[in-house]
Amino acid sequence: MKTKFRLNVMKNLFILFLAPLMFVACSTDDEGEVVVPELVITVIDCPVKDIVMTAEVKVTGSTGRWFVNVTVNITCMGEPVNGAEIMVKYGWITLPTKIKTDEEGNAKGKRRVTSHPKPTGKVTVTIEGEDDSKTETIEF
Repeated sequence: MKTKFRLNVMKNLFILFLAPLMFVACSTDDEGEVVVPELVITVIDCPVKDIVMTAEVKVTGSTGRWFVNVTVNITCMGEPVNGAEIMVKYGWITLPTKIKTDEEGNAKGKRRVTSHPKPTGKVTVTIEGEDDSKTETIEF
């Protein structure tokens, strides 16, 4: 004799065990606050006054499938900085991302945007020098 597999019974058992687990997980929250870890970028061995940061934002693509391309060039006292970590914050995204420069001091980042009109907004680029940080905001 075969036992019938009852999907509704399995679903109800799953809900019975999952609901208390979700309640415990959500109730131990610190007053409903979500803590997001901060993005840490490496400090470059150059004072901020000697850092030249050139950032450019281009929007490519077509309706419904746009790409926001960020290009950054970093130099210190006229020399390209290899391996510098740059924090890129897209205005519509909560968390920033990290990009690294190559041996020519160039770094590139790209984000996809699904919108019908061509997207507009701002991108903030930050680099940490040995004594301070340097930030540039580009509107597009």
